[in-house]
Amino acid sequence: MLRPSSDFLECVPNFSVGPDHDTLRAIEASFLSVDGISVLDIHTDSSHNRSVFTVVGGPRALQDATFEAVRVAIERIDLSKHHGQHPRIGAADVIPFIAIPPTPDDVAIRTAREFADAMAHALDVPAYLYELATMSNERVTLPAIRRQGFEWLRTALEAGNVAPPYAGPNRLHPTAGASIIGARHFLVAFNINLNTQDIGIATTIARNVRASSGGHAGIRALGLRVGAHAQVSMNLFNLDVVTIPQAFELVDRQAKMRGVTIHSSEIVGLAPQATLTGFSAADIKLSRRLESFSLETRIEQTAFREK
Repeated sequence: MLRPSSDFLECVPNFSVGPDHDTLRAIEASFLSVDGISVLDIHTDSSHNRSVFTVVGGPRALQDATFEAVRVAIERIDLSKHHGQHPRIGAADVIPFIAIPPTPDDVAIRTAREFADAMAHALDVPAYLYELATMSNERVTLPAIRRQGFEWLRTALEAGNVAPPYAGPNRLHPTAGASIIGARHFLVAFNINLNTQDIGIATTIARNVRASSGGHAGIRALGLRVGAHAQVSMNLFNLDVVTIPQAFELVDRQAKMRGVTIHSSEIVGLAPQATLTGFSAADIKLSRRLESFSLETRIEQTAFREK
């Protein structure tokens, strides 16, 4: 992989906005306003009302660029008027930093904590930490923070019924909510659309395959309604124990037990090249070539091409 000799990170911020092209262009421009930053991918979805950016750069540049992007998101996204299928607590909802080897995890952890402090105090948005960035030996997971959503968290903070954030005010920003800042390892966001609109089936399948309910180690899953389909929305968060084809097969088996077939699948954002080998796009009913999702390929094509 082509990459600089100094520390190098990926950031995958999730913004609570769908295909609002003016807002997406403004967020992208804010990232690119900082030297040394490359935007590799933008995935947007109207049903989720959510957009996922994949951005790479050095730690300092990535902090500065992400700060500018969050500032733009806060100006443009009003979470009190936001409706979508995906759980969320903030306009800039989730902001994970990932070390790209051989950069050590400690760099991503330090970057996440520094960014959380700076963002929370400068922009008046409370910041929570998750995964590797947490300040104790107990790993706080993303679902544990976001599970009940913006409206519940706003009330719970006001009533003192929930732990305060890591940094920033002990109240939600009225329109931007809160942000969840983390350091984590690579994961694959993998969604499977079913040939049914019955969200109950998707919810049951998600419960049966996810680790927290006794399913497969390495899978987090939700059942959602996306357009004309019920969807099993998964994060494959431990790629040492679960592969994309294995996750597809688990959902396929569960669906067939309920008389349902799989319509299609999608990978959100990019994935490490090692997770895209040994199977074809057709094997998992994916409409795009697997090569188009390769993180390494996009880095080589985008991050270090001549400006």
